Amino acid sequence: IARHACRTLIKQGHARALRLFGFSQQAEIQAHLKITPKKLHLGDRLHLEVTLQSTRDEPQSVAVDYIIHYVKQSGAAFQKVFKWKEAILPGLSRITLQKSQVIRDFTTRKHYPGHHIVELQVNGDRVAKAGFDLRL
Repeated sequence: IARHACRTLIKQGHARALRLFGFSQQAEIQAHLKITPKKLHLGDRLHLEVTLQSTRDEPQSVAVDYIIHYVKQSGAAFQKVFKWKEAILPGLSRITLQKSQVIRDFTTRKHYPGHHIVELQVNGDRVAKAGFDLRL
């Protein structure tokens, strides 16, 4: 119950909430984010692949989220944080995570053409980013 209650705080990188669940505020990692395809049409599937390389000798807990900066009708952007995975990253090891998401309109979110940014967040820190172009 406590983890679910702190979900938003963890997404926001709140230091105390991260510590409560065993995540250090700054993960000792190198991250690479790959997005395919780079050009999408509404209804297409966006594929995300991230490689996390631990630079620490000891295991560390990581909370991995991704943030999509959606283009609004005015041309400005708003961000939506999505939970991805919580894991223990063994010392000096590498993991690869994959995820896909259909880019489509919802009653709560309408998509507009333009360049959208995706950021990778690990333990509240934004560590990598890439972008894609959406065409309607």
